[in-house]
Amino acid sequence: MNKGITVEEYLTYFAPNHDLILNVTEGELPDYLAPHKIKTVSPTEIPNVLDQLSPDENYVLVASSDVQGQTLANYLKNVGLNITYLIGGLPSLSNHLEFV
Repeated sequence: MNKGITVEEYLTYFAPNHDLILNVTEGELPDYLAPHKIKTVSPTEIPNVLDQLSPDENYVLVASSDVQGQTLANYLKNVGLNITYLIGGLPSLSNHLEFV
């Protein structure tokens, strides 16, 4: 099982340029995240872009759902990446930012 972080933990403890956000939602992330380093890739294309992902980077995975995030994070961890998934995925992030 891979580690997950809540939206609150991410927004509180992760510096904007410390980690790379891996967006697998097939959509745009909230403007709030614009200062972050973001790589957007379709979930089905992940095996084809593994050579573009570095094991030296720390990635935070934003998926469309919690289950998708866990599944993809486990896969990416098994191929040697440092990955943490955002618990609740994009819906959780969007809901949190509505109330900030």
